[in-house]
Amino acid sequence: MWRILMVSALFVFLSGFRAPDGEIISEGDPVSKVLEHLGQPLHVSEDAVRQIGSDWVKRETWTYKLERETYYLTVEGGKLVAARWSRVQ
Repeated sequence: MWRILMVSALFVFLSGFRAPDGEIISEGDPVSKVLEHLGQPLHVSEDAVRQIGSDWVKRETWTYKLERETYYLTVEGGKLVAARWSRVQ
């Protein structure tokens, strides 16, 4: 039973996380999908602007509070590139 729970948790972790409407949000998703299913973030912080080839790309961290977790989504070039979370006590 313990192994089934661990495998299930690992699958969810690697697949992304579930938005309140049930949609899976994962790395590589376009910003439009994130906004559609999570709405506007509570806070946006600009982390960096860097040049990739001839393009300048802005990197931001978007903060969301969903139930008892706070999610920090890193957005770069119109895509979700990383997601981490912490539990609100």
